[in-house]
Amino acid sequence: MKKEYMSLVIVFVIAITLCGAIEACEDQAVTTICAGVSSNAHYQIKYKWAIDKTATPDVLNLVQGDTGTSKYMISVVKDAGNKVAYVDGYVTITNNGNKPTQNLTVKVKLTTPGKTAISTDVDTSTHPILAPGETHKYYYKINLHASYINPASTYKINSDVTITNYAGHYGKPFGHSPSDTTKLPTPALINDKIHVIDSNGQSWIFSTSGFITYYKTFIYKGNSQDIYKNTAKIQETCQSASATVTVKWKPKDPPDDPSISGNITIGDNAFILDPSQNQNQNQSQGQSQNLTNINNNFLTNSNKNTANSDSYGNNTNNITTNNTFDPNLAINNLNNMDCISALVTNINQQIQALIKDM
Repeated sequence: MKKEYMSLVIVFVIAITLCGAIEACEDQAVTTICAGVSSNAHYQIKYKWAIDKTATPDVLNLVQGDTGTSKYMISVVKDAGNKVAYVDGYVTITNNGNKPTQNLTVKVKLTTPGKTAISTDVDTSTHPILAPGETHKYYYKINLHASYINPASTYKINSDVTITNYAGHYGKPFGHSPSDTTKLPTPALINDKIHVIDSNGQSWIFSTSGFITYYKTFIYKGNSQDIYKNTAKIQETCQSASATVTVKWKPKDPPDDPSISGNITIGDNAFILDPSQNQNQNQSQGQSQNLTNINNNFLTNSNKNTANSDSYGNNTNNITTNNTFDPNLAINNLNNMDCISALVTNINQQIQALIKDM
């Protein structure tokens, strides 16, 4: 009996010793934490723009001293806007104990009526351990899908903060779950209006799709061609569009010389066929012919021209036209040119006279 009593006493003492050792080990590692969360909703509508610029006409053919005008048009197009919303904030955690935290984990979850919850892990990699008495803030951000964007809705953020050495829960994740609510603000409008700056020194403001026009006058400067580039730029987005106008040299047309022109009336149903001309470099000839058709006759016009210039001032040369009828009528022009006057016989009378003789 005495031996059994002694054995029980020994077992009881050993058990008390072991429990004390376990509690002492746990007291050396455990701590407690407290946590809070903030939430801020952000809402914006961002607009995209397109810009174009044209010049009409974009090529001006000018003679020396002349001017020409082109019309510039700047067009901008605004889209319907892209809605962007998100909720962000900080989870603030304080270590209230006298031991460092172990295996700190932070999660946040967004809920709103009628929608599936959106959860995300908060990055703690930059500060994974809280020293005794230390406080740290961990940033989070949750983007809202388009279907979640509703200015009338309330958004709730639930945070889940755990460690594995929380006092009384050693070895298991345990902690706190703070929460906060927020609503979408009035949307911020990004690029709702734009400023268009033109390289000609003008500027305009657009809040909707539209266009403007202006005119610019160019003068021929004597070069074979000059290219003028003009650019319009959206100040807010740095988008730009350019148009160019090319000013080219146009030689003046030589003046008409009435002494070079002759009028020939040849009657009904007659035609001029197969013209051939031999001219030297000193000759400049222009001829206008008024044709009248007669009796389905065909007239062949063959010009053999030779131009000679005397070395002194005034050279007046006459063109004499001799016509024969075989029945094709041949007109042979012998031209000596500097100042030209044309002598054309009455062809109708010749034709009638020839027909009577046949």
